[in-house]
Amino acid sequence: MRSTPQIIWQNLAPSDKIEAKIRKHITKLEKFSDRLSDCLVVIAVPHRHHHQGNIYHVQINLTVPGGELIVNHQPPAQQAHEDLHAAIGD
Repeated sequence: MRSTPQIIWQNLAPSDKIEAKIRKHITKLEKFSDRLSDCLVVIAVPHRHHHQGNIYHVQINLTVPGGELIVNHQPPAQQAHEDLHAAIGD
């Protein structure tokens, strides 16, 4: 990868442990293609006002020659991720 991958935290505090896990996944992505030039990962808690635990959303933007790949899957509310580790894995 030409640049250092960026991780952005929205509405939650950064975690060194979670960041290490994300960087491990990024390293795996780099094994699939040496043509990745940039990577941006956004970890977000979209809604701060609800009665149960936080719902996490993960978005990945990869820049490749000729374009950008965006992984931005949002599961239905009943399958939303209250576990950040599960959200990252998915």
